[in-house]
Amino acid sequence: MITFTSDGTLTADIDALARRLTQANRVVGQRVGKVAEREIQAAAPVKRLSGMNAKLRAKAKVFPGAQSVTIDVQAVPAGPWSIVESGRRGGYTIRPRTKLAVTAPTPYAQVVARAAGGRQAWSRAVTAATPAVERELEQVYDDAVTG
Repeated sequence: MITFTSDGTLTADIDALARRLTQANRVVGQRVGKVAEREIQAAAPVKRLSGMNAKLRAKAKVFPGAQSVTIDVQAVPAGPWSIVESGRRGGYTIRPRTKLAVTAPTPYAQVVARAAGGRQAWSRAVTAATPAVERELEQVYDDAVTG
């Protein structure tokens, strides 16, 4: 803590001050990270990818420090987000791994994969979430300054 002595000198416990600043930045990062996760998930054009049983969501990791906080927002799971973002090629044949699938009279013997067009889903979701994240960041620091 920072204290003033009676003769006007300043004494400070730098380690305690650094811990308090790191804790304050951790709280800021958690609040802003939750808003980023929520807004990106709300702005995603599709919530689930059919056929993959994958729910498209975002996850924020917070790295607080005494001077600043870093928030890393990641697309989870990365594979389906990549397909929705940039698409995938098609036209190739997927063959079965076992001979039973080939010899058995089932429609699952061979499948031709279709192409999927990219929709820039992650880019659009981040762009749509940016104003809400900026508002939350301003609100958090305004609350910290005004008390």
